[in-house]
Amino acid sequence: MGLDLSSAWDDETWSDEEEADSMELMKILPDISRITLQLLRHTVGLFPEERVAARAARVADLVLKEYGSDGLRLLSVNLATLATVHIEHNAILTRRPLLSLLDDLDDTRRELHKDLPGADKAG
Repeated sequence: MGLDLSSAWDDETWSDEEEADSMELMKILPDISRITLQLLRHTVGLFPEERVAARAARVADLVLKEYGSDGLRLLSVNLATLATVHIEHNAILTRRPLLSLLDDLDDTRRELHKDLPGADKAG
């Protein structure tokens, strides 16, 4: 079945606890932003893709060791934000619908993982 992400899409509620958590994360944001860009500088253009995954995993392990789960959360947020902005930019430049680009990414994901046990074939 997989992880239910439905609660992640609820932007209507923001608790005091989440606000305090956000303020704590801001303390390490400059470091994690720098690390995120270093990761991209050392992975963009790598081939085969397994090298990208290996480097990203090593960086994630180092971030977890140095900054704990908060650092890992921020790394994830930074990468998701950058990906979102660049997908939207690509859609504007290519005049393609966002969903078309996301479908292409999903097709690539399926192709990369097609031989893995338990791989999600349907999406």
